[in-house]
Amino acid sequence: MQRISSPIKYFLILIILTSIPVLAKGEVEKIDKLLQAYHNYGQFNGTALVAKDGKVIYEKGFGMANFEWQIPNTPQTRFRIGSVTKQFAAALILQLVEDGKVDLQASIRTYIPEYPAKTGDIITVHHLMTHTSGIPNYTSLPSFGDHIRNPFTPDEFVKTFSDLELDFEPGSSWSYSNSGYFLMGVIVEKVTGNSWEEELENRILKPLGMTNSGYQNNSDLIQQMASGYSSTVASVRPAAYLDTSLPYAAGMMYSTVHDLLKWDQALYGNGPFKKPQTKSLMFTKHAEVPGERANHYGYGFFLHDLEVDDKKIPVIEHAGGINGFTARFWRMPSAKTTVVILDNTASGATGQAVRDVATILNGGEVEMPKQGIARVVHKTIQENGIDKAVTEYRMLKTDKADDYNFSENELNNLGYYYLGNKDTGTAIAIFKLNVEAFPDSWNPYDSLGEGYMEAGQNDLAIANYKKALEMNPGAASARTALKKLGVEVEDPTVEVADEVLAAYVGVYEMQPGVNMTITKDEQQLSAQLTGQPALEIFPSAENDFFLKAVNARLVFTRDGDSPASMVTLHQNGRTVDMKRIK
Repeated sequence: MQRISSPIKYFLILIILTSIPVLAKGEVEKIDKLLQAYHNYGQFNGTALVAKDGKVIYEKGFGMANFEWQIPNTPQTRFRIGSVTKQFAAALILQLVEDGKVDLQASIRTYIPEYPAKTGDIITVHHLMTHTSGIPNYTSLPSFGDHIRNPFTPDEFVKTFSDLELDFEPGSSWSYSNSGYFLMGVIVEKVTGNSWEEELENRILKPLGMTNSGYQNNSDLIQQMASGYSSTVASVRPAAYLDTSLPYAAGMMYSTVHDLLKWDQALYGNGPFKKPQTKSLMFTKHAEVPGERANHYGYGFFLHDLEVDDKKIPVIEHAGGINGFTARFWRMPSAKTTVVILDNTASGATGQAVRDVATILNGGEVEMPKQGIARVVHKTIQENGIDKAVTEYRMLKTDKADDYNFSENELNNLGYYYLGNKDTGTAIAIFKLNVEAFPDSWNPYDSLGEGYMEAGQNDLAIANYKKALEMNPGAASARTALKKLGVEVEDPTVEVADEVLAAYVGVYEMQPGVNMTITKDEQQLSAQLTGQPALEIFPSAENDFFLKAVNARLVFTRDGDSPASMVTLHQNGRTVDMKRIK
């Protein structure tokens, strides 16, 4: 199962606070208190900067740039910025458009003639820049894990995905694809005869004075560069190795909060462009994007509104995530405010943190982050043993349920931490506690089954895997484990009348801008979320369907012979009701 770890708290903090009259001192204090809480609860380790009218009103380093040497993060620390790189890749293409060397509506084979004609002749540069090409995202391919340690030239790596079938006809839909931005880097190199790194340096970074930013190669020694880590409930560990030739123009830049502010300020003028209309292309709503918070995509930027009370504040932003690092870069041009958050423990909380800071800047109130219960349980296990930890968990969940994050993944991740450290006894006890806390969710039974299997207690493993399959017939991990344990697993599908299947066909709203579309091809139903590929679903009961591609269930609600009025998604311990809209 997927294991989502939480970073551990570190206490050394470097702080620089500056009060600017245009922002109330109380708002700066709120921002500091908020980010301090994220750090204290192990959900942020890095550097943050907030600016208004180009002036820094808040900057602060949290935790360690290097844990081994106890070197603290500061506003001068350099971080990998992942997909924040994409706006720079887009800018380079637009500069070549200004030079008359690239046509946004030309096919990509105009510039990469060796690309397969079947797809290369119908995909344009514009499609690449807007994630509307239909090219499968190479970082989502099963084969990507086989490549991550190996160096490639850009031309060599393109061959790993160029022959794949498209996910959809170019321009007909939207799906985030690193492959498209990788190809944009190749186009720059083909057109200029120089490396993408050289063009980035000479066309953007040097002219704008971004001296603390660049493209990172494996062999580079970069001063003041943070080390990247992944987090567990107990510690951080070095992030998994990734050869820098793979992210390339899709995500291999590094920068600082101050250099990104320079970039932000340059974009209030013409930026790196000769003409203002060129810059405006970056912020044009070229493609509609599924999701409440990301309504459109420009060139290298997401464009959406932040809702604060009854106000809608336009936001131009992009996130970045790469082994050991996350980055958030938000611009709110209507008030000329900027928020940059860079993290070197791959924290998944930076998205909420940047949104919270932006909300405070616009006069809104936010909820403070909560400490994950897994950290509390782990500490008690280390100090007093598993039995006292179980007792404490039950007590806190009864008496202080609102003070901690008691989500299903908390104990699940903690159990896998101990399982990974070969402490199967403790892992089993934690998984059992999670079953107790979430008896109606299949995943805790699946994890408990894995704990028993690791301990050699096969009968108990089989019983729990069977329970997981009973609750979710699509639980592929349980099915695979049972086969490994020598248990025959029956096909869970049942026959459903054609007119019943037809009653489920329709469009169901998950949230504004995100719909679940159910289609029917003869006797086969498929489900498709906005912007994602369609996945076949299979009936385990007349109204209960499972997916083989992911561990999820869909349960339809229907009144008599009428079409279904709702479908309920069960996935990862969560339940989402989606009402029919078509």
